[in-house]
Amino acid sequence: PFVTEGNLIKSSASNFKVKVNEAVNCNTTNVVYVITCLKSSCLNIQYVGETKRRFRDRFSEHIGYVRNELTDHPTGNHFNLPGHNLGHMEATIVEHCKYTSDNYRRTRETEFISRFNTKNKGLNKKR
Repeated sequence: PFVTEGNLIKSSASNFKVKVNEAVNCNTTNVVYVITCLKSSCLNIQYVGETKRRFRDRFSEHIGYVRNELTDHPTGNHFNLPGHNLGHMEATIVEHCKYTSDNYRRTRETEFISRFNTKNKGLNKKR
């Protein structure tokens, strides 16, 4: 219920938009993804992440950060703010990486963090 399918994802902090031209789902591996807060007062603040595992397995960890109040993780911290809950969390795969190397996928994540401006105006604080 948290995952949104679509072919156009927009940054909430920049003018960047990305088209997803490949069919992806929760079982897709080797991806870069965006988590968005749907709470209206947050103006769709976003987090960009990556995983080589199935997306569903990585996203389950984000849900666990919220449920277990692990506020040292960006999503655990944000979705435990007053008035927030898991119902405000939405995730979308923005890229199924064409190469399986960790370095390539992390480079793509860094590029999306920059283009989505999630380090300055989002939930990404590392890197």
